[in-house]
Amino acid sequence: MRPLPVDEVAKQFKAHASVGEMRVKAQDVRYSPKDDAYRIRYSWNEATTGRIWSSEVKLVGDGFGVYAETIQSSQFAAPLGYKNGFLVSVTSPSTLAKD
Repeated sequence: MRPLPVDEVAKQFKAHASVGEMRVKAQDVRYSPKDDAYRIRYSWNEATTGRIWSSEVKLVGDGFGVYAETIQSSQFAAPLGYKNGFLVSVTSPSTLAKD
């Protein structure tokens, strides 16, 4: 299985991590074949204060085309109402032909 294009990873990450008024922007995406993982540097705008935050997360592959990790940043998760982090993932398409 090949890694996803970094543009696709950025697109899926932005779509899955942007919740409500919180808009996320993927600033950099890097793939590590050694770790089968993507490191994503991202930023977001906190709607209540207007402050811009940034962080990074390493999405690790499960061997079946899903790359996931929990964002532990309290600045990110707490305004969304999450106490134990925020799970984010990207998924490669199935290798089965569409009917």
